[in-house]
Amino acid sequence: MKRFNAIYNNGEVELIDKPDSTEPTKVFVLFPDENTEIRALRGAKKSKSPIDYSAISKDLANLSKESEKHLEEESNS
Repeated sequence: MKRFNAIYNNGEVELIDKPDSTEPTKVFVLFPDENTEIRALRGAKKSKSPIDYSAISKDLANLSKESEKHLEEESNS
């Protein structure tokens, strides 16, 4: 079993970490409690501040738009 980080937004799960395989496969998704702090590997350290999912979602949306724009510019060259 492998674990990948992702962001859930408006009914869609966007992977932050990408798996090696591109084949369709079954997955299961766990949602942490809203007040859960993400810990470092093996829980050795606590995060000093909770994850700002809204900021991450905005960053991912902006990155997606920038990527689309870049690909569009390259295809028009």
